[in-house]
Amino acid sequence: MRVFLVFYKDKPISEIENDDIIRFDNMYILKNKLSNSYQNQFINALKLFFKTVEKRKLETELIQRPRKEKRLPNALSKEEIKKILDAPLNLKHRTM
Repeated sequence: MRVFLVFYKDKPISEIENDDIIRFDNMYILKNKLSNSYQNQFINALKLFFKTVEKRKLETELIQRPRKEKRLPNALSKEEIKKILDAPLNLKHRTM
C-alpha cells in the first residue's frame, strides 16, 4: 500500500479510481516484472483498504488479474530411469 500511495502522492486518496489502479499495475508491477501473487495481493489490499478505511467500493472486477502459472512436472530421461533401476545391488530389491 505504501508504494501505491507514494506513487500517487500528489493525488488525494478520495479521487483515486479504477483507472489509477490499472495505471499503477501497468507502470509499476508489470514494468518491474513482479510476480502474479504480488499483483493479486496488491489488488486484495486495495479492496480492503477502500472498503474499510475509505468506506467506498472500487470495481476491482474490471482490473485484469493474472492467471496462476501452470508448470509442467520435471520428467526423467530414459538414461536417468535406467540408472535408477540399475542402482540396487541386492537381487530382492532389483526384483521389486
